[in-house]
Amino acid sequence: TIIETDGTVHVPENPTMVTLTAVITDGNGLEVTIVYEVEVAAPATIAYETGFEDATAKGSYANGIMTSDGVDWELEEALRGNLADDKTVGDWAIRGRSPGFARILDEFEGLETIEFMFAHYGSLSAGELSVEISVDGGVNWITVWTMPEGTYADLTLVVIELDYDALGVEVTDQFMVQWVFGGPTGNTTRMNIDEVKLYTW
Repeated sequence: TIIETDGTVHVPENPTMVTLTAVITDGNGLEVTIVYEVEVAAPATIAYETGFEDATAKGSYANGIMTSDGVDWELEEALRGNLADDKTVGDWAIRGRSPGFARILDEFEGLETIEFMFAHYGSLSAGELSVEISVDGGVNWITVWTMPEGTYADLTLVVIELDYDALGVEVTDQFMVQWVFGGPTGNTTRMNIDEVKLYTW
């Protein structure tokens, strides 16, 4: 039976370990003090989000830089689209095709979760999509998600929680993120991405 605790748990601003103390008795006056150390992770917070509504113009597939909600994106074989066949939450989304990418040029320390929505453009179905991260400024890229086979006629939500141990990365690393458009080269592979959110520790 737990008959006494220290009554207070002090949680630091960016907690890693919390100490809990309990005093246990066996009913005969024998008391044992047990100290627990519990690892606590601070909740992830949104470091960046965009729906591409507040962005600079990018109307061609040629390589170029677009700024969306204050962050620069490099778009290769990709543009900011709002045609009738673009799948969007608001008015705009990224439209990309193979062999292209949409790359966030800013770096985010302690990236924990990547969230976004995607769909095939119009009635197409040949496009493929993957998500990659880099922790060395874009020199090397690690695939963290690959689109399951299928046709995505409607926007589909994807939530990627990064496994640091499996990926061989650290919370102190500076993360870049890119979406890679694959499949046969050309317009048959057009796809949309929208509602991007990045969460950090």
